[in-house]
Amino acid sequence: MSDTSERLREQSPARNAPRTRVLEERTAAAPAGITARPAGAAAPLSLAQQRLWFLDRLGPGNAAYNLPYALRLSGPVDLDTAVRACQALVRRHEILRTAFPSVDGEPTQTVAPADTHVWEPRVVDLRGADDAEEQARRLAAQDARAPFDLGRGPLLRVTLVVLAERETVALITLHRIVADDRSMTVLTDEFRRLYDAFRAGGADPLPPLAVQYADYAHWQRERFAGGAADRVAHGPAHWRERFSGELPSLRLPTDRPRPTVRTYAGRTRSFTLSAEVTAGLRELGRAADATLFMTLLAGYAALLHRYSGQDDIVVGTSVAGRDRPETEPLVGPLANTLALRTDLAGDPTFRELLDRTRRACLADFAHQDVPFARVVEEVRPDRDLSRAPLFQTMLSLHDAPRPTPDPAGPRVGPFSSEGRTTALYDLSLHVVDEGDRLRCAWEFNVDLFADATIERMAAHFERLLLGAVTDSGLPLSLLPLLSEPERTEILNRDNLVSVEVAPDTCVHHLFEEHVRATPDAVAVVDGEDRVSYRELDRRAGIIAARLRALGVGPESRVGLCAPRCPDSVAALLGVLKAGGAYVPLDPAHPEDRLRYMLADASVRLLLTRHDVVASVPGLAEGMSVGYVDDWLAEGAVAARDEPAAVPPARHAEPDADNLAFLVYTSGSTGRAKGAMLTHGALMSAFRSWERVYGLGTVVRRHLQAANIAFDVFTGDMVRALCSGGTLVLCHREALLDPARLYTLLQRERIDFADLVPVVIRRLSSYVAEQGRMLDNFKVLAVGADIWFMQDYWNLAKLCPPRTRLVNSYGVTESTVDSSLFETAMPERADEEPVPIGRPLPNTQFYVLDDRLQPVPLGVNGTLYVGGLALARGYVGRPELTAERFLAHPFSPRPGARLYNTGDLARMLPTGDVEVLGRVDRQVKLRGFRIELEEVESVLGLHPDAQDAAVIVREDALGERRLAGYVEPRAGRSPDPVALLQYLRTQLPYYMVPSTITLLERMPLNANGKHDRKALPAPAPAADAVERPAAGFATATQERVARIWAEALGADVVSAEDDFFQLGGDSLPALRVLFALRRAFGVDLPLITLFEATTVEELARRVDLAASAPA
Repeated sequence: MSDTSERLREQSPARNAPRTRVLEERTAAAPAGITARPAGAAAPLSLAQQRLWFLDRLGPGNAAYNLPYALRLSGPVDLDTAVRACQALVRRHEILRTAFPSVDGEPTQTVAPADTHVWEPRVVDLRGADDAEEQARRLAAQDARAPFDLGRGPLLRVTLVVLAERETVALITLHRIVADDRSMTVLTDEFRRLYDAFRAGGADPLPPLAVQYADYAHWQRERFAGGAADRVAHGPAHWRERFSGELPSLRLPTDRPRPTVRTYAGRTRSFTLSAEVTAGLRELGRAADATLFMTLLAGYAALLHRYSGQDDIVVGTSVAGRDRPETEPLVGPLANTLALRTDLAGDPTFRELLDRTRRACLADFAHQDVPFARVVEEVRPDRDLSRAPLFQTMLSLHDAPRPTPDPAGPRVGPFSSEGRTTALYDLSLHVVDEGDRLRCAWEFNVDLFADATIERMAAHFERLLLGAVTDSGLPLSLLPLLSEPERTEILNRDNLVSVEVAPDTCVHHLFEEHVRATPDAVAVVDGEDRVSYRELDRRAGIIAARLRALGVGPESRVGLCAPRCPDSVAALLGVLKAGGAYVPLDPAHPEDRLRYMLADASVRLLLTRHDVVASVPGLAEGMSVGYVDDWLAEGAVAARDEPAAVPPARHAEPDADNLAFLVYTSGSTGRAKGAMLTHGALMSAFRSWERVYGLGTVVRRHLQAANIAFDVFTGDMVRALCSGGTLVLCHREALLDPARLYTLLQRERIDFADLVPVVIRRLSSYVAEQGRMLDNFKVLAVGADIWFMQDYWNLAKLCPPRTRLVNSYGVTESTVDSSLFETAMPERADEEPVPIGRPLPNTQFYVLDDRLQPVPLGVNGTLYVGGLALARGYVGRPELTAERFLAHPFSPRPGARLYNTGDLARMLPTGDVEVLGRVDRQVKLRGFRIELEEVESVLGLHPDAQDAAVIVREDALGERRLAGYVEPRAGRSPDPVALLQYLRTQLPYYMVPSTITLLERMPLNANGKHDRKALPAPAPAADAVERPAAGFATATQERVARIWAEALGADVVSAEDDFFQLGGDSLPALRVLFALRRAFGVDLPLITLFEATTVEELARRVDLAASAPA
């Protein structure tokens, strides 16, 4: 009886009616029965066997396709009788005597004659051994992992391990090409009958088989050959329709980077759903006219939806495939795999989801007899060697085995071994119905998931199901995943650290304290110019006095458009001293942009210099202008002429809520937006830096590397001058020249710097090539963009042990910096991003879903920042402020807010946060979602690449494609073709750019980040050669093209033709490899054709193999 039939039995007759009708229609429409194939007829592989044979060729000897069983036989066992019974089974089922060799690149099967085939189980006697059980477990693990040779066979192993007189363990391992799980039930039942008969001195009691599995395969092939007229012709059409449009690929967050080629290392973890949840699921199903399987599928899809954020989920399941009476006693891969697609769009209630799932299952199970291999052939999903086609997760439901007592013979039960060490899919959930409870087991890929993640997932699954059975009317987004202790831990972890901030103190007050304490200490260094605290304060005081005379006070906005120099630092301090707020502007920006910012910020007074106005003539039109160079010159004369000047009059001091500065950042609409930062926010940021970095005690000499219009300029200035340190100005020319930058760092003995990843990569490369060290740093912070662990390790090698190597993360809207990370994680892969760590004091981090609910550890969400350093909002943009600055749902503080950073992030089990990229930098091409940062990181890891960027551009035909850009390392000249080949070995094909363009220097914006808008048009396709469109450059290419044409029955006219786009699949691929072996004498692995998919690429591989030494 089929799995479908078994799942129907649990329902009442009335509720069974729709499903019973489907089953009856399927049976009535079934074609003629299976008969023995004609004498002499070839024995083809079934579609399932063909797929398994192909997968074995793709990864020879893969133990993931083994079916291992370990049974404990308690009671007396007659070993001679057991061996005889096993041999009788092998004689009875010819598939157990079958091998699958390749002939001319095609799979065939050969059956050893029953009367001459010699096979017997292995017997291992461990009686008397002290560690017999442990030895048996080791044997079970070894046997389960041992590969089979499909071309030679046998594809069945049986080992009888004798532990004691009345204790025996039977280890049985088959390859999936000759058996499925139901086959094991058949073999177990038949073995018991044979054993009992032989033990009693009787003959073989089993009736002869009417057909063998090869007859079924012959019948199946004829049934699906050509345009079969029966009902099955509609099956493929059903699946084509079900998987039309964009095909989803499950994107569960993983603990480790996904390998470029699918792996099968696995483990299992068991858990049990409570009686309350189990009973609730049954009741939910009855109320919705759904089976228990459908209810579990809805719950599992809901869990995957909450973990991945996807609304379109495909889950695989297995059906027995034994609806026909002829197939019931057969051994062989009769089970079929179904890909069940679930629609979770629109945040449905669980009740609505269950109804969707029920209707989809009924439609899909009505076409369950279409072999999965045929479905894949019909749907033709895009190739991705790192994932299984159509689905990456399985769900199975089985009844608990019924006890079969036999007082005269041994009792049969499971033998506890180490469990499966392989996983066919990323994640599978196996459920056994034990009546009052559901016993579950995760089977997971250990190259993707950690044990702790799977254990958390089990707890979240049960909690979600409990929420669903408690109130099935809840939307999926509101079904609980986290326990209260888990939720509290996630919300509070590192979010309760605070540092005191005096409400009546501003940063310029701290600067003035150091003026009084150490007036002659050097405050600012600019080349050979050294300005003391006393002199800097004098200049700032002159500017402050002029500003106050012009009416500047709290909330007055004063623009500063001037180059980086000590006078500009004095001007910023002067604005703060006057009580106003500064708006820093970069003179190098376009005039229209500068004028837009001045108008948008309502700036009525602009501080600048004559040379700036001369270079930007329209800058000062329509507003008051103060020339800093004139003011300071006049102030110097006045001080000389009137040394006893009257102290300035008292003026209104700003408080913590008043504006300190206003910084513009890029906007998604193309309009820059001005973030308004208060004195209180800036003071909170300084106190946090002071605590975590040891400002004024540990570090004293600060590099100032940021553009004046960037918020980090203020950060550098405040960190140095409010702690009594020295601020060393670094101009752009030195910043972009690693030799000059290194000289500056060494000459000025810089012990603190905050640099962007692009600069750090260039500096690290230079220092390493010169054989030098970055030996003065006590704190080296890298921030403002994502960087990767390989950069971290490279940099760490160049710093002494005392250096604190920090990844700092911040957004302008939270006053420069929000977190830091400095704990090495040796287990992280080179291509993984450096985590951003934990929030600074007075700052909170939350990774939330779309409903502003915390997500579990390891699950992706949007990063929100809270705390005292948040900006007031965006100037003149109340709608945008309301959109990005939200009422704080977790804080008791009145008026507390959260800022939506727009960064995709997750909290790691360590408590550190990892930023994965911008939510808005995720692109979709040809149905695939791609994180551009991931492609950039892999490209940047190439040894010849100094820096890398990847963007989406339209080609001449308007098609969107990935374009890669590489700045080579000094002295290197990488070949763009080689770079593309490298990427093809590291990434799925759809993530590989169409072109690679080499740049002498990567364009950077004023903040030191990639200026992607300035990237040039891509170079012509890196692997294109000047040739006629229908031509080939080499004789090898022409020969390869002819082989493809013969294998595919298609015209191959260009070296750029793609094998799979021409209709290639598994069998034609094998034919191509066989033909290449005959034509060129090269033996290429099957995976080659999946990596080198064009004529040109494959021809290059052939030439390399042909020229390689034997």
